[in-house]
Amino acid sequence: MATKAKYKRNNNKLGRPRLPRGTARPNRIVTFVTDDELARIEWIVKDSKKSLSSVCHELLVKNLSSPLGEY
Repeated sequence: MATKAKYKRNNNKLGRPRLPRGTARPNRIVTFVTDDELARIEWIVKDSKKSLSSVCHELLVKNLSSPLGEY
């Protein structure tokens, strides 16, 4: 009978550290875009050297900051 290897518990956590309260973004929004819209967003990502997620968040926040009368 095969035995499982015993792993030593590692208290060093991997991954991104937790953000301070109020700065974390725990909510998710899912949307669909056209091929042209995705190409434009990917161009912004490549030009800004930021992640796709960061660029989408910046676009959303920028547009939410504008006056609601535009919608």
